Amino acid sequence: MIDLRIHIASKVSEEREGAGISKCKLAKYTGISRRTLVNIENGDHTPSLYHLSLIASVLAVPVSTFLEGAPQHE
Repeated sequence: MIDLRIHIASKVSEEREGAGISKCKLAKYTGISRRTLVNIENGDHTPSLYHLSLIASVLAVPVSTFLEGAPQHE
């Protein structure tokens, strides 16, 4: 689970920075608190599917973007 959380954290941060959006603006546009976004990007919080969908919507990417290349558990 930790590997997946770190992977998602990295992808969210990468996509946000690529879109040129600050954490504050992403928080405002999604309605997610800035503290929660910081925790998501630091890998300290596993985002819900709902939060991922809000983030994906603002960044104009599919939710699957955050899961592509994620470690697989066997």
